[in-house]
Amino acid sequence: MRSANESFFQTFKVNREQTEGHFLYELGNGQWDIPKLRTLLTEILPRSTSFKNFEIEHTFPTIGHKVLLLNAHKLIQDAGKTELVLLAIEDITDSVVARKEIEESEAKLQETVSNLKIATDSANIGIWSLDVKTQKLEWSALHKRLWGYDEHQQNLMYEDWYKVILSEDRENTQKK
Repeated sequence: MRSANESFFQTFKVNREQTEGHFLYELGNGQWDIPKLRTLLTEILPRSTSFKNFEIEHTFPTIGHKVLLLNAHKLIQDAGKTELVLLAIEDITDSVVARKEIEESEAKLQETVSNLKIATDSANIGIWSLDVKTQKLEWSALHKRLWGYDEHQQNLMYEDWYKVILSEDRENTQKK
């Protein structure tokens, strides 16, 4: 490595003396000797001038598990006599972890919705939900039938629900 910036030193817990003048694979007692990275830099980059958005996962002894997004571009200097590689490394670990947590939460939510449907169908219970921003109601087919609507009717709104509420109960539906 010819040079690295302060962000690299801080993120990967190395210093200038440990980094500059050494091969990337030697850094941090060999913690950068990652097979996918070695293949990328020794086999793919020589055939191409650049690569973009190459994702690698690795557990570093000093900083733990990381997901890194790599971008590289070959720089040719001195009329083709010197080749350098500009390598940009972005730590995307937090966003990957967040994405996985969201996917897991969505899967759990879908399972809960599925279980609720099984329970309400078997108990012969109609259900509904209201999106308070759009005032759009989602009604189960049974709930629509219970309230006198066709079970295939779409786009029922709050007003449709309000119309079927007993007049003496309507005041309670307006309380904040």
